[in-house]
Amino acid sequence: MHIILIVLLAVVVFVIVILALSTHRPAVYRPVAAPDVPGPVSTYVTHDIAPAFYNNFQLGEPFEMTIDQNRFNEVIADGSLFGCEWPSDLGGVKFYAPAAVFATDTIMLMGTIDYAGFPVVITIIMAPAIDADGNLTLNLKKIKAGMFSITMLARMIGTKVFSSQIRQNPDNDWLKGLSAAFLENSPFEPVFPSYNGKNVRVSSAAIKPGKLILTFTPE
Repeated sequence: MHIILIVLLAVVVFVIVILALSTHRPAVYRPVAAPDVPGPVSTYVTHDIAPAFYNNFQLGEPFEMTIDQNRFNEVIADGSLFGCEWPSDLGGVKFYAPAAVFATDTIMLMGTIDYAGFPVVITIIMAPAIDADGNLTLNLKKIKAGMFSITMLARMIGTKVFSSQIRQNPDNDWLKGLSAAFLENSPFEPVFPSYNGKNVRVSSAAIKPGKLILTFTPE
């Protein structure tokens, strides 16, 4: 009888430890509450980022922009800029409360997934850098669920997701580059479509606590 009680106690302790580790909420995870009623796109985008980007882009010369972490989190908390709202249903799994953390040379993308009423904070840790050839490497360090590393599992799931998207968009080179960057840590050209059919390149990036500083070069 004593052995049975000891085994049961050990099982209970093990389950409690697993639950505690998987439901751990990082102290840096401070998502902004989503609005009860989706409204217009954040004024940070319409009044600050978009006009500054457009005006500088027209000059045809490299220009620098600083993205504030707190204001950026306000934008993604709303979701209207990306055509979505939270929580978002991903095949029976709810995803909500996204947030970004800018630390020294590191970006953490975070959010909560809820499966059958069991919430877990997911953290993607990256140290993106632009090399001497102007290519961007995401340098994915780790993907965590609570305190557990699930990097390999996440890459397996990511493979299926990216494969599906690429089949639907076979001519999207940017999507292919992003897929290789996430799944294989391959470098890719950080060139994106901009105004009037012209492209813009991210030519340098600096990540500091609370700030993401990007230099854009029109092409």
